[in-house]
Amino acid sequence: MPVHIIPERPPVPGRAFIVCDRRDDIGRVRVDIDRLARRKSSGLLLAQALGKVLFPEASLVDLGGNRWKLGNFQGHKHKSPLELSLAFPPVLTIAGHTVELCELISVKKAAVVIDQPALRKLVDSPTGHSADESEKAEDRAERYRQRIKELKAKKVKAFLKTLATEENLDVSRIKQILTAHPDKPKRADWTGPVKYAKASPPSKKAKPPR
Repeated sequence: MPVHIIPERPPVPGRAFIVCDRRDDIGRVRVDIDRLARRKSSGLLLAQALGKVLFPEASLVDLGGNRWKLGNFQGHKHKSPLELSLAFPPVLTIAGHTVELCELISVKKAAVVIDQPALRKLVDSPTGHSADESEKAEDRAERYRQRIKELKAKKVKAFLKTLATEENLDVSRIKQILTAHPDKPKRADWTGPVKYAKASPPSKKAKPPR
């Protein structure tokens, strides 16, 4: 059962207890703090855990001052170093953006889950440039089409909804962009292979009799 901790306040020592609601005659149960299983963590362990999730094959780089480079995060358009800073609270820095770590991570079934679509949005919109400013409308539509192909190849049924979530847009807006800038059909090659026939030698005309 969950244990509640009352921090130490000298000269009063710290205390721990469990609130038991299984029987009416029990209530609060005192727990010896020495019996509690505790976990120790550090900035390095946190950086290693994040790096393992995002960059399994990359090596962690210690930047000093409680800062670590986790790896180079690839977005749909750009790539940028992702750094962890053990500030209070801990923050991630990418493409000029600084975001509190607690806004991007969660724990599900005892595993750390990182909001990678949010990271892609940040890396594809560097500080000072919005997605619309740094990318032409035609190129944006083409990028959407390529992403849709990738999602279809992965057998993602709700590919438009997935793309809209990644881009922080509505599905209707995605459709509008694709319709406004349709895929340009490839020009047909009308020349084709040209075969050159060898010119036949000039015919020899018979000389008129003298």
